[in-house]
Amino acid sequence: MEDRRLALPWFRSGDYDEIRRIMSDGHKMANSYEVWLKDAEAESKRAESHGMLVERVMIEPYEFEVWCAANGMDKDGYARELFAAENAAYDSRSRA
Repeated sequence: MEDRRLALPWFRSGDYDEIRRIMSDGHKMANSYEVWLKDAEAESKRAESHGMLVERVMIEPYEFEVWCAANGMDKDGYARELFAAENAAYDSRSRA
């Protein structure tokens, strides 16, 4: 059976400026939390409309930096997606 789950990297409004600052691709991210949130919510709704179960995975700046260093990852979009996927998978395993 095909896995129809999507783990989306998610941010708190108070962390967004710091997130943008620490990311190697932060200059490509939305300039404000409000713009990012609007786009992220639209992406979430789009995925749900296609039958996907969306899990919003909170990314905290310090925890993400530690994770990237431990995994030899650049702090970029790919790492954010992988971090979200790994943490969503961990959450579902811990509930099983």
